[in-house]
Amino acid sequence: ECKALTHLDLCWNGINDEGAAGLVVGLQKCKGLAHLNLSSNGIGAGGLARGLQMCKGLAYLNLGYNQIGAEGAGSLAEVLG
Repeated sequence: ECKALTHLDLCWNGINDEGAAGLVVGLQKCKGLAHLNLSSNGIGAGGLARGLQMCKGLAYLNLGYNQIGAEGAGSLAEVLG
C-alpha cells in the first residue's frame, strides 16, 4: 500500500493507454491519493476508472486534453460518484 502519496502530477508525460493500464495497477494501492493530474497524456477511455475506484479520497482529478470521450466519462462518473 501507498498511504503517504496524496498528490501526483503526471501531466505531459506521454503516458497513453498502455501506460495508463500500468498506472491503474499502482493507483489501486494509493488509497490516500487526493490530487491526481493526468492531463495531456493521450489517455483514452480504457480502464482508468477501475484504478480510480480504490481512490476514495480523490478530491481533484484533471484529465484534460486526453481522449476520454463520453463512454470513459460515464465510467468515471459511476466510479467517482
